[in-house]
This record gives sequence, structure tokens and C-alpha cells, in this order.
Amino acid sequence: MKAKKQGGKKAIKSIGTSVIPQPLTQHQQHAQPQQPSHALSSQSSLSISRNKHWKYISSYHGPWLQLPLELLESLYVINNDSVATPPPPIDPIIFGNLISIRRLVDEAADLSVRAASGISTTGGGPTRSSMSHTRQHRMRELAVNKLALAYRIDEIATAVVTMQSASAIDEVASRVLKKNATNLEALYVNFFHEKIPSR
Repeated sequence: MKAKKQGGKKAIKSIGTSVIPQPLTQHQQHAQPQQPSHALSSQSSLSISRNKHWKYISSYHGPWLQLPLELLESLYVINNDSVATPPPPIDPIIFGNLISIRRLVDEAADLSVRAASGISTTGGGPTRSSMSHTRQHRMRELAVNKLALAYRIDEIATAVVTMQSASAIDEVASRVLKKNATNLEALYVNFFHEKIPSR
């Protein structure tokens, strides 16, 4: 019985000492595998605009995004011709809102591109000019106002249209906020275009 007790004590002692972490030698430290830092950074650095995370955006995709605005307006008139096709195949209010959103986003994109490039039209043709910072800021403000109005009509539809638009439109609100951090229209638009981690 004594031998068993002594053996048990030895076993406990050896188990207890084996779990105590021992300091690594210099050779062991170099032999430890290191996880590449670029792999961790690549996982956390992927960010896209918040509007691309919006729910149900796939339900809004369709030909209305690419069709010329003039053609959409013609289809709107045909759709509302109650004599030919009563009732209208598409709700006139919804159809009209989509046309308004397309027009507002197209105009905002044009202003954003012109402000970013510094191109102004003089003498009937485009010429490179030293557009003042004040004028560029004013054009960006007009673009933000148009985008804010479009988002108020329908946030999801506007988010889908802006995805198909010029890339300059993604930064126009943040550029306005750099000049005026309290601009409510820019804060509203920037909410949709702000970069957030991809889910």
C-alpha cells in the first residue's frame, strides 16, 4: 500500500510539473511557425459601400437601369394610356418615381465628374480650365442635393442606380463633408456611400 501511495505521488508530481510552460530556447523561437500578417490584414481590409449591403437590391435590377431616359419617358406615356391598356400594367406613381430617380442620379453623376475633373464648357466646347475650388465645391453640393432627393423617393432604387453610375458619385458626399461637416444632405447621402467592412 505504501508503494502504491508513493507511486501515486510521483505520478501527480510529474503531471503537475509537465503542464508548467517552459521558456523557449532561441532555436525553438525561430522554429515557431508565424502566420503571415498580410493574410490577416487582407481579411479585415475589405470594405465596400453601405448601399451595396442593402437588402432586396437584387429585386430592383432590370432594363430600366440601362435604357435611355427618353425611352423610359416614352414608355411611361404608353403605360399611362388608359384607353389602350386599362388598367396600366405598371403603377404610374412607381414608374414616375423610377424616372425621377434616374434623372436625378444622372444629373448628380454629371456634376460629380465635372467637379472631379475640372472641365468646364466655354465657347461651345469642353476645355481644360482652372476651375476654382469654390465652384467645384458648389457643384458637389448640387450633386449631393440631387442624390438626397433621389434617396428620399426610394432608398433601395437609388442605391441600385448609383451602383451603375460613375465612380465619382461615391465620394461626392464625403468631399462636401470635408468642407462642411454639418451639411445634412451630405450626411444623409454619405450614409449610403460610406465604406464599411464586407459581411
